[in-house]
Amino acid sequence: MNSEAIKPPSIVHNNSDLSVYACYLAGGYERWLDVEELYLKAFELAPARLSWRTRPDLPDYKKCNRIFEVSDPTRGKNLHQLFSSCLIRA
Repeated sequence: MNSEAIKPPSIVHNNSDLSVYACYLAGGYERWLDVEELYLKAFELAPARLSWRTRPDLPDYKKCNRIFEVSDPTRGKNLHQLFSSCLIRA
């Protein structure tokens, strides 16, 4: 891989960072994960971003799902396809 094509890490945590970190912390690098487990880990990491507007104590499954639907413009794939090595099972 060309090192010039690699972008430096973002200072601001974005949805891609959150999804990768949630997958890692939930143990996706060594076992299959259920999507609910992954959503709960992401909600634990960013509750203000992923909660209901009227009930900040509850995760909104639509918002949780959205962080894993971010497109990767360099490959034309979404994160569900890119996470095949992360062992996500929906």
